[in-house]
Amino acid sequence: MTEAVDSQRSSNPFGVAALCVGFLLVVVSAVNQALTPTMPFFHMYYGVPFQSWLLVSVIPPAFIATTATVLGIIGLLLRGRPRMCAAIGTALGATYLIVGVAGALGSVVLAPLIGTLEF
Repeated sequence: MTEAVDSQRSSNPFGVAALCVGFLLVVVSAVNQALTPTMPFFHMYYGVPFQSWLLVSVIPPAFIATTATVLGIIGLLLRGRPRMCAAIGTALGATYLIVGVAGALGSVVLAPLIGTLEF
């Protein structure tokens, strides 16, 4: 009976899930970055609009990052469970979300400033 209780306390399924989803996010982000230079090719030869590329390259990684962050936070809130996997999963997901929001806000702020420059 005590072995079942000890094994239950020594595992953190939400933390492990957050870590796995965080690693999936890293893989999806790497594939996304690798395929980004091919976007003009698909636009020119196959007529794929730029908006559909942005939809495919932004929405799924953002959903995966949100999932990793939420699972990691749940894993961090569990008492008496190891938190390392949950912390790594949360860090991966939250970092992606913060960088994405900062990039979007940066482009909104910088675009008008760049437009005012004279070359």
